[in-house]
Amino acid sequence: MSSRWWNKDAKYYFLDNPGRLYVVLPWGKVAEFHLDTGRHKYGTSAQFSELAKVLAKGNNTNEETEIWATSLRFSSITDLMEAKEKQGAR
Repeated sequence: MSSRWWNKDAKYYFLDNPGRLYVVLPWGKVAEFHLDTGRHKYGTSAQFSELAKVLAKGNNTNEETEIWATSLRFSSITDLMEAKEKQGAR
C-alpha cells in the first residue's frame, strides 16, 4: 500500500533485549526496527519468532502494557530512515 495512510489500523509492539519496534500492518505484513542500530526488516509475522510469541497470546498481549501518548504521524517509512540518516550526519 502506498499512501499516507499506510499505517491505518496498524498495531505497535515494543520488545526489549534488544529493543525493537514492530509495526503489524492490517494486510498481514510486519515492519521490524531495531532501536539501537536502526536495522529494519519487512516480512510476514511468521518471520519474526519473538513477535509470533506475543501475537500467540491473543487478547492478553497488553497485560503489562503502559499507555503512552505518541505522535507517530509519518507519511512514509522512508521518513524514519531519512531522519536516522540526518541524525547520523551530525
